[in-house]
Amino acid sequence: LDLPGIEPQAVVARSRELWRLRLARGTDVALLVTAEGELPDEVVLHFEGGSDLALNPSGGNAFRTLLRSVQEDLSFHFTGGDDEDGLPRVEVEVLEPPDVEGLAIAVEPPAYAGLPSALYFNQDVEVLSGSRVKVHVLAAPRTALGQVHFLPGDSTQTLTPAPFPLAPGATTAPETGLAFECVAEKTLGFRVELSDENGLSNPEPGLYRIRVSEDRAPELTVLAPGRSEFETVRGGALPLRVRAEDDYGLASLGWRVRRAEGGDDESWAQQSELALQRPAAPTPSARGKARDTALGSARLELDSLGTPAAPVAVDSRFELEFFARDQRPAPASEGRSTPVRIRVVTPEELLRRLQDRLASARMDALRLSDEQRAKR
Repeated sequence: LDLPGIEPQAVVARSRELWRLRLARGTDVALLVTAEGELPDEVVLHFEGGSDLALNPSGGNAFRTLLRSVQEDLSFHFTGGDDEDGLPRVEVEVLEPPDVEGLAIAVEPPAYAGLPSALYFNQDVEVLSGSRVKVHVLAAPRTALGQVHFLPGDSTQTLTPAPFPLAPGATTAPETGLAFECVAEKTLGFRVELSDENGLSNPEPGLYRIRVSEDRAPELTVLAPGRSEFETVRGGALPLRVRAEDDYGLASLGWRVRRAEGGDDESWAQQSELALQRPAAPTPSARGKARDTALGSARLELDSLGTPAAPVAVDSRFELEFFARDQRPAPASEGRSTPVRIRVVTPEELLRRLQDRLASARMDALRLSDEQRAKR
């Protein structure tokens, strides 16, 4: 007789006459009987209650069966061929395994987000990246010890004793549980693996998840200039207006300009920040905190983009970009708008382009008038 898959600490006694086992409730027990000598047609499993189970060969000289999810104490022995002594006799004592009776997750968001601390019971949670998370476990029995197994990293951390939080409105004294802490940087799953003084472990630890949401960069909407391609003349001015939104708080808003022939971001010829003008009514958000919304405006004198030695010339090209940064500690997230291309033209060309646009609008109006007349 052999019991494959049984933990060594589950075997209390093992001799030729008697095997005594202590198993957690719900454990599967695999039985393997090996025949020596002439192979019998079958091996019979005799239970103490009087029921029998016949086992047929499963390959070679082996006879196998599986007792699924054992729920109560039992005793059995085998007979087969000319082996009728019923030894060894197997006695299984079923014990209540340790289990997670309660789970509480305390979340402390990063200070810059302005979110309140929260406490969740018996559920998965979603937190902001950088939040400090403390997971409390209430074990049954209270003397059980354990560890947490993180997935997918496959690392472990020992659970330490800590008071289990009380639910809102509870008046009883807090009980002693187990806990671990971590800073949530990315989504993770974990299993709580417990063991009691009998050496039993919880047979099927549940999987819990802490989902981490990233702090997205601010979003910008350019209100002026109203086109991505813009023509102007020397001595002209550009109205700059932009709207910015962020999940947790805007720190700065501004614009920058560089020549279109320039290189990387360090070649910005001019850069300036805008005063944040926040509306009276905040924009609602699904995350429990209103989105921070602000407007910014300025006036850009085109001649300020040149120098006395190299003034702005006709056919000069520039790129204008708006940017906004949030309040997250370094590195802060920066949102950028789509660049606006600015070209310096002569007054005659600007007038001709304006006349072309007016002519196009006039043709559209005439076409619409004809369609309305036809419908009437």
